[in-house]
Amino acid sequence: LESLQQVLRRRALDRREQAGEKHFPAEVEEVISDGTYVDSFLEAYDGQKFLLYSEEVVPCHGYNLALEVHSGGSYWSGVATQDSNATKQKVQTVTASSSTEGSMNLVSQFGAAQRGAVFVWRWEHLRDQGPYNIPDWLTRALVAEGNDPLRKLMAELEGLRRWEQQVKQETAKYVKLGS
Repeated sequence: LESLQQVLRRRALDRREQAGEKHFPAEVEEVISDGTYVDSFLEAYDGQKFLLYSEEVVPCHGYNLALEVHSGGSYWSGVATQDSNATKQKVQTVTASSSTEGSMNLVSQFGAAQRGAVFVWRWEHLRDQGPYNIPDWLTRALVAEGNDPLRKLMAELEGLRRWEQQVKQETAKYVKLGS
């Protein structure tokens, strides 16, 4: 996954250039290309996200790779680090299912006062996509609220399990009464 990520990061910058899209700021492109950052980068781009790669891999759902920057907020504001702009930090990679779940994932990995630049793999619900030639039940499951298609399918599966259990109970009750 690490080498694939490096390829996708480089390809993202090349594609933006080929498509004539607006370049990221030079510092952002350097962080994306090198996979490292210094503390001043965090202050300059705090709270910003830079989309590097996106592909629709499940109907109505894209899987994205983005660079997210967090300065750590007030917790880190008074903390001075020695030679903070001389030391390059590695950009870590995390996975997240959605913005809400992603925050929980990042907090569990890095703590509440998140500080750093991270590459994040994240699902995104693409609402105006399609039409697709898939069964109606699958369409209903995938258009439900939320970003993570796996969670949506697990909810549908859980509904089927409950229905199956109910049918088994009703059948057993019928057989018992009929005997």
